[in-house]
Amino acid sequence: MNSNLYGKYSTFSGKSVPGKNDKKKESTRDLFNNEYKQLHRSKLVEISRENPKPTLEEKIQAKENEVKKENKIKEKSRVEVEILGRNYYIGSRDGLSEAKIKKIAEFANDLLIKTTSDNPGLIESRAAILALLDCAERYIQLEEKYNNMRVDYLYYQQKEEENLQTNPIEDTPMQDFIKTKGNADDEQN
Repeated sequence: MNSNLYGKYSTFSGKSVPGKNDKKKESTRDLFNNEYKQLHRSKLVEISRENPKPTLEEKIQAKENEVKKENKIKEKSRVEVEILGRNYYIGSRDGLSEAKIKKIAEFANDLLIKTTSDNPGLIESRAAILALLDCAERYIQLEEKYNNMRVDYLYYQQKEEENLQTNPIEDTPMQDFIKTKGNADDEQN
């Protein structure tokens, strides 16, 4: 009975006839390794069939598609502007509209023209530095105004909440009517 089970669940028949098998006997470990390697190789073949490697032509086509997409994005967001008589191509990664980019460039151009007219004989790079400093000063002033307005808003908001707690708002006549009508409807049901 044991030999039948062994033959049923093993590739080894259990019988060896001397002289008929000139091959070297394989150990159980060698049999396991061979079967495991064969199973492992078959899984690798299955995986490679599921995920075939792209051909060179497919790789080239994918790369060309990426380049086309990048060029479309660059074409859409690039705008030609003029600053101090020179043309520049300005682009935006933040998705700024063409009108917004032109408005910013126009502001920069006006600021540089004002700076160069106020300081004749100043080279462009120094005029740009002075314009940048002027712009930074304006920004800081606006930021301070914003922070002051925010503090004022929070102060008045807190005051309003305190007033509501001490003096609750009375209902309007319409709200009183709705409440009384709602109560009358509840009593009827």
